[in-house]
Amino acid sequence: METPATILDTLAALSSHCRNTKLSWDKRLNLVLKEIVRSLNVDKASIMMRQGRAHLAVRASTRPEIVGVLVPLNSQSPSAWVVKNKAPLYVDEENPADVSLKEARYTKRAFFSVPLMIKNRVIGVLNITEKKNDDHLSEAERKLAIELCARFITALEMERMADLLRKRERDLREKNKKLKEFERVKEDLFNMLVHDLKGPISELTCLHGILSEGVRGENQTVVRAAQAACGGLSQMVSNLLDVVQLEEGKLPLKPEPIAPGPFLKEVLSGLAALAWVKDIVFTFQPFASAGVGTLAADKALLRRVLANLLTNAIRYSPPGDRVEAGFLYPSASEIAFFIKDNGPGVPDELKERIFDKFVRVESRRDERSFSTGLGLAFCKLAVDAHGGRIRVEDAAPVGARFFFTLPLKSSR
Repeated sequence: METPATILDTLAALSSHCRNTKLSWDKRLNLVLKEIVRSLNVDKASIMMRQGRAHLAVRASTRPEIVGVLVPLNSQSPSAWVVKNKAPLYVDEENPADVSLKEARYTKRAFFSVPLMIKNRVIGVLNITEKKNDDHLSEAERKLAIELCARFITALEMERMADLLRKRERDLREKNKKLKEFERVKEDLFNMLVHDLKGPISELTCLHGILSEGVRGENQTVVRAAQAACGGLSQMVSNLLDVVQLEEGKLPLKPEPIAPGPFLKEVLSGLAALAWVKDIVFTFQPFASAGVGTLAADKALLRRVLANLLTNAIRYSPPGDRVEAGFLYPSASEIAFFIKDNGPGVPDELKERIFDKFVRVESRRDERSFSTGLGLAFCKLAVDAHGGRIRVEDAAPVGARFFFTLPLKSSR
């Protein structure tokens, strides 16, 4: 056992090795191990560190050839026992242990395994064996080994983990910077594409309007179908831009008083060409509004919400069917708009996610696939921005009923 003076020298040397940041972590760990080997007067020792949840890896050893070797934590080895029990393990002739002993190449029985701890968590193990001139480690030597582990090896590992965290933080900052730049470029490209699409679509819409005035019969059917398709495309482009702006809170609302009945009729009239292509009839169902507040909303956004829901209803309705649209007042402070169709309905698996962007679901009911684009996502964002709620429910006897509420301002 070293004298107090030599122990102080050992502590000073270990401290110097730990602070020498010019050396790599592995080199410093090996120097610390050599100092421990010298101070305890042993021939063999190793330092193992946790690797993942299932292994210990040899990181420093008096036998360089075993560095990197993995030991499973579910094995019966002394190191695995130490990790499991969070306690030192000492074995010699007088202190046997019920664990797998050392390899046959070792000439002495005594060995000591010490857990390396951080906040009650074992991060590694120090193994000491082959005591020179003896086959026994005194209690004082074992206490010294534990003290050296607590002071220096654990400190080195904490420093390594801190360095690793700093490196990961730098990497994340760099990736975040690149991601923000990518998002900026993507947004610029997106806005440019949307802007460039609006012009040709507007021109096509105007041309179809001119054509519709001079054609009759079957040709008129074709022109109306083209008009409806252009209207759908224009709506899609608008959804693309507004979904992004609504998500980022960059689309300010412009509320104004709205008379629900005339407003809904106006929206239905604007979709007459699309309904005509499938021979769909609109049914309007207004409810009395005595004693309720006033609806104030962004007229352009509300028009698009209703248009999106009606377009969906037309798309999924059988040809020659009808689509119901109307509103009611659940309370004096709330108005509810509804759109009902007689289509295939919405599977239960999709009801909770139907207002998300680009969702695809396989229905267990009839083994059909359903997908969403941006239209319903826009509807939810626009309704949410007004402080309202939107949902979908099964309609009787068949079909789906989309239902959204908006707050009313007091008329007093």
